[in-house]
Amino acid sequence: MSETKEYSIAQFLQWVTELAQRDDRGTLAELRCGLSKTMQYRAWEHLIPCSKELSNPSVRAVWCTVGGLAAILVPKNLDSNQPWWKYNFGTTMRILAKGKETGEVGEKALKSFEPRFRRILSCSDTVLLCEMVASIGKVAENKGIKINLRGLFWDLSHWEGDSHDDIRFRWSQQYFGCPNSDETPE
Repeated sequence: MSETKEYSIAQFLQWVTELAQRDDRGTLAELRCGLSKTMQYRAWEHLIPCSKELSNPSVRAVWCTVGGLAAILVPKNLDSNQPWWKYNFGTTMRILAKGKETGEVGEKALKSFEPRFRRILSCSDTVLLCEMVASIGKVAENKGIKINLRGLFWDLSHWEGDSHDDIRFRWSQQYFGCPNSDETPE
């Protein structure tokens, strides 16, 4: 990526997809380091062209988290073509919690996962939130669950701003409610 301008999240996700298509395992591995607090410095060289605000710990945490998740999700579970608002991390967590269970068994599974979801909702710090999201994202990837990274990027980027309650409400609506079939990942 060129260092002359900032890149949008859509451009960044396209670049990560191209890395996977070229089988650039080295760069993907360095991006995955963004998910580790002690190793994230290895992802910075690839993220610096994305934002001039990476010196802000919250912005850096968002880019490291989304960049790291993108690197583990490509090529099979990276859902970068969805509009950012199509479905959210609440949807991902609902699918992760319920698995293939339906009815009473599915609702029981959802309830057992609820404390983890509530901890995420109660988080007011973007850096800490990104750590929690990264660990759940890894589990989702292991189970083949898609994550709308464009939407996640937007939500994480606005977590500490005026949209905080709106984001938490949308996530809750998808987690606790019954998401419409056209709002869930295929």
